[in-house]
Amino acid sequence: LMDSVQNVEWMAMWETNRGCPFACTFCDWGSAIASKVNDFDLDRLKKEIDWFSDNKVGFVLGADANFGIKKRDLDIANYLAKRKSDSGYPHTFRVSYTKNSTEKIFDVAKVLYDSEMLKGVCLSMQSMNKETLVSIKRDNISLEVFHELQTLYNREGVPTFTELIIALPGETYNSFIDGIDKLLENGQHSQLIIYNCTVMPNAEIGEPEYQEKYGVQTVEIPIFTAHSSPNSTDPIIEYEPIVVGTDSMDTNDWHRTYNFAWAVQCFHTLGLFQYVAIFLRNYAQVFYKDFYEALIFYAKSNPDTLIGQEFQNVNKILDGVLRGRGFDQYFLEFSDISWPMEEASLIRFSQNGDHLYKDLVNFLEKFFKKNKISINKNLLTDLISLQKQVVVNPDAKGVIELNLCADIPEFIHSIRNGEKSVLKLNPVTYEIDRGQGFGGDKKKYAHEVVWFGRKGGKYFYPLIKKKYGPQKSIKLYQQVISKYIF
Repeated sequence: LMDSVQNVEWMAMWETNRGCPFACTFCDWGSAIASKVNDFDLDRLKKEIDWFSDNKVGFVLGADANFGIKKRDLDIANYLAKRKSDSGYPHTFRVSYTKNSTEKIFDVAKVLYDSEMLKGVCLSMQSMNKETLVSIKRDNISLEVFHELQTLYNREGVPTFTELIIALPGETYNSFIDGIDKLLENGQHSQLIIYNCTVMPNAEIGEPEYQEKYGVQTVEIPIFTAHSSPNSTDPIIEYEPIVVGTDSMDTNDWHRTYNFAWAVQCFHTLGLFQYVAIFLRNYAQVFYKDFYEALIFYAKSNPDTLIGQEFQNVNKILDGVLRGRGFDQYFLEFSDISWPMEEASLIRFSQNGDHLYKDLVNFLEKFFKKNKISINKNLLTDLISLQKQVVVNPDAKGVIELNLCADIPEFIHSIRNGEKSVLKLNPVTYEIDRGQGFGGDKKKYAHEVVWFGRKGGKYFYPLIKKKYGPQKSIKLYQQVISKYIF
């Protein structure tokens, strides 16, 4: 059968065990029965891996509910890595890790990452609110353990991502943004993936009694499948009910929460303003949530700016969702697939980088004035220039040098790695190698950076320190810049 089809790379869906011992109310995997996990024979699994490898199956989707929950999963990971080393296949093994990640998961993930089969590791939370966790029958690892794990992964260069769900029972606008603030404070700058709360028929949240208890309000929308191509020949549209309100988060607050989720994903974990936000948090004590709430207020108050226009576009989509429309956005020049809101915004911003960072300067001027924040102009100029140049640009190529008045990259890099950091006031030169660029190939940029690169942090160029000068006082630094230059 496979030989009869030419020029096709196959993928496989594969289980090493079946069942889930957890009972999360939003999930229909184990919530109905909290079933025992039944293992498939290890020899059988190795033979199946051999088959994937010998038949050049490029992508294997692990259908386990909790990969890493068994000690033998490290053996399975090692065997996958061995077979890829032998034949080059499978290229990728994507799997859902067990809910409460530990160092045991790190060992499994490190094997897969080192063999280039893994883009990132999920340190899943779903919610940071204690009341919500009780409502959904879920336990999370402590923030202390999360911080230790995040630091460990950062130190080893393994990207992570954390999943959250909007509008779970018991969640409020404030508890949600406080939760994101805690995650960022504890080192999760790699990636946040924030999902709708879909009501599944066999999950407890789908039961009338549960919905009545928590005031669950839903709306049916066309199913959103990120990065899928529209099927114009299929007359049947599938729908999913998503939660747009509860007794703790009405639809207005759902809208506000979505705005914040969009802003943090687009500007922080997709990199556009991440360096600035990290710097201000650790140099000027500006909390992450305050920075992004202020950015949203700026967008709302300045509708003619690039950020303001994108904010209006986001709200138009959210208003449509409340009326039963879908989330899909398409850009034919970037690929005929659907894009999540934050990725669609990144794509649009990538075409207007100069305007975006002029908006950032304007926003910061207003923000600093309102909050009585004073930062040396040379330092701020270098920070914004660094932020602009370090984000992958679809139109840029070649090597550039950045001359900075202080070692801002090392300061930020140390913080991202979970280390205490002091800004060194030494003039320093960094090299940014942007390679051959994308040669105008927007589809290649969209796939490699926005889609495939999201969980692997591929939206930043690597920085290489070239020269380091003697320490100086910022106040005495001789470079005079009368205005912001980009």
